[in-house]
Amino acid sequence: MTEKLLEFLGTSNHDKELIYFLLNNQLITEPNLYIPLSDEDNEPLDEDTLYIANEEKGICLLFRDEASCLDHFSDTAMLGKNLFFQTIFFYNQNVEGFNKYRELLPKGLNFDMSKVEIHDLLGSPDDVRESLYSEKWCNLDCGYSIYIKYSALHDGIRYISTTTSNYKVPLKLT
Repeated sequence: MTEKLLEFLGTSNHDKELIYFLLNNQLITEPNLYIPLSDEDNEPLDEDTLYIANEEKGICLLFRDEASCLDHFSDTAMLGKNLFFQTIFFYNQNVEGFNKYRELLPKGLNFDMSKVEIHDLLGSPDDVRESLYSEKWCNLDCGYSIYIKYSALHDGIRYISTTTSNYKVPLKLT
């Protein structure tokens, strides 16, 4: 499942293959992905992100509004209808209420690896935030960056996320 999800990064929420995959793998229950513009009291929401969390499977998918993703759409208002699949969060056990993600992780990573093992595998990180217990690799030649959030107790990985900025714009959006 992981490799296919990574292939879908940057894909529009209107992509039928993506929607079928998410439905088939029980990551969504209905085919319509959009960001509501107002709450139940009809008050406007200022959101540009749709989170699809599956705590049982240990995964969360993040879709962003096209106005937040595409430079040439910078003057476009957020409508919540045209979204791009931007980020995948893979969770370790008991992190933010999630079970451990049990499928293969990107780039041969696993939750039991030490920082030394991760650096041997991915090289030196491009960004280190000691105060946030995190590291990020941006130049992996795979179409996405990898962000690893470590435990504050230095006893392991809390979660791994992958993010793309390479969006596959459908012809009707251009």
